[in-house]
Amino acid sequence: MFVSEGFKAVYVKELRSYFRSHTAFAYIMLFLMTSALLTFQLGDFLNRNVADLKPMFQFFPFIFLFFIPALAGGLWAEEKKSGTIEILSTLPLTVTEAVAGKYFAALSFTLTALAGTFPLWITASVLGDPDHGVIISGYLGAVALSAMFLAVSAFVSGLTDNRVIAFLISAAVCFIFLTIGLPIVTDFLSVFLSPLLLDILQQFSALAHFENFVNGAIAWKSIAFFVLSSVLWLFLTVYSLYRER
Repeated sequence: MFVSEGFKAVYVKELRSYFRSHTAFAYIMLFLMTSALLTFQLGDFLNRNVADLKPMFQFFPFIFLFFIPALAGGLWAEEKKSGTIEILSTLPLTVTEAVAGKYFAALSFTLTALAGTFPLWITASVLGDPDHGVIISGYLGAVALSAMFLAVSAFVSGLTDNRVIAFLISAAVCFIFLTIGLPIVTDFLSVFLSPLLLDILQQFSALAHFENFVNGAIAWKSIAFFVLSSVLWLFLTVYSLYRER
């Protein structure tokens, strides 16, 4: 009722294209295998004597760093390369509807991949008595972080017709947002920036905000950061594509 026909058309088309693609399923399998391998091997999931999913959540940001730019790098780059973006401009469809449809289709596909990790939640429940509230908070953080990374990747993809370049630049931008709050980075920047500027810069650390969710602290500041960041990157995507149109 409140969703435009243009948005629904793009959303359904894009989502169907994901689930009809062998490559898309390969992405999901690779994501699940990587998540499980890192959780059980490097995260020492079975030998920690603690029933939680913290090891998995701690690896998610770095898995997303490759998985999401690879998934979303072609959102607009492929349209430009094939010339179908010109066809889109002739349809009774606004740029905002097209961007939103593609974005939420990619986000829905990402949520499907995340849902594939639920067996680990069941495993933790069988092995012990985990704090399910903290686990739910961790999943909310994973959704928020992936939504932001998708928005960044959508914007970068709209700037080029090369999927590989879109992937590399998107991954680089997301990496900056992840590492900007790490001590090794802040110590280096403290030589050039005042304490006030450094403190402001640290507020943009996606990793710090994500860790709040992982620790079970759903802070309004972290929610606002991910929501506003995603909206800003999507707005920039709409603006850049509208100018081209």
